[in-house]
Amino acid sequence: MDKKLISVVVPCYNEEEVLPLFYDEIVRVSGEMMNAHPQLSFEFLFINDGSKDKTLTILRNLARKDGRVRYVSFSRNFGKEPALYAGLENSKGDYVVTLDADLQHPPKLIPEMYNIVSSGEYDCAATRRISRKGEPKLLSFFSRSFYKVINSISQTQIVDGAQDFRFMTRQMVDAILSMSERNRFSKGIFSWRDLCAGARKEAFQILPRRNYGVLDRTARFLRLNGYNCPYSFARDVYSHNYFRLRRR
Repeated sequence: MDKKLISVVVPCYNEEEVLPLFYDEIVRVSGEMMNAHPQLSFEFLFINDGSKDKTLTILRNLARKDGRVRYVSFSRNFGKEPALYAGLENSKGDYVVTLDADLQHPPKLIPEMYNIVSSGEYDCAATRRISRKGEPKLLSFFSRSFYKVINSISQTQIVDGAQDFRFMTRQMVDAILSMSERNRFSKGIFSWRDLCAGARKEAFQILPRRNYGVLDRTARFLRLNGYNCPYSFARDVYSHNYFRLRRR
């Protein structure tokens, strides 16, 4: 039986409160998967995006006690897109999972995502949000406006509520890495239907509505990253439209 490695890629920024909880959960889920599928093994690849808290210290301690844990640490905060790219670039797995560390992306969905992709019918199993209940109105406004604008000016249609929680084949990951965009927009790249020479297919799962019992991610988003929202909106729209490619 061929051995298969699953790389779990986790961007981290100031995650000291939740990292131990995330680690315990991903270890539990991966253990259940290895019991059900003995051919599977895991690596946990964390990308420290210039955290100012004890995130890096926690990652160092996890790497010392668990040989499956690896980490890349940025010298400063570069943002989630570079962190995702660094994770994909350093992953070694036959399959790669990308998800956030704050448990808003439930690791318990990974076994079902694996079953979908390992069937050979799909290159990617992805998630989307179907409810914005509990989210601040300002954040909901920016999110919904973004999808409306980007889908009106781009030939690539992005599903409203699409998440970065994805389970991908190595073929798809290598195709993503071959694209040399400097200002990357991962949701647009993931949604590009011709990504793998027309072979890419995608199965969307339904992501349960957010549970803020573990950590109030939205409050932290507005406090730390809210000022970047208009900039990110403009950057992603500019980098993923076809108007600027048309000949005059």
